[in-house]
Amino acid sequence: MRKAAQALGISQSTLVTQINRLEQDLGRPLIGRAQRGQPMRRTAVGTNVPRQHN
Repeated sequence: MRKAAQALGISQSTLVTQINRLEQDLGRPLIGRAQRGQPMRRTAVGTNVPRQHN
């Protein structure tokens, strides 16, 4: 999350808030939460959302 937020030029907390809101709106998780230090992975929904919004 930290690297993604830096790449977007926003804070990590802002990124997490935006992802959480989008997940609530869609009613589905976009990211499979991982243990600390483990890579996060997009869910099937998370993989398809960017394609639908391009």
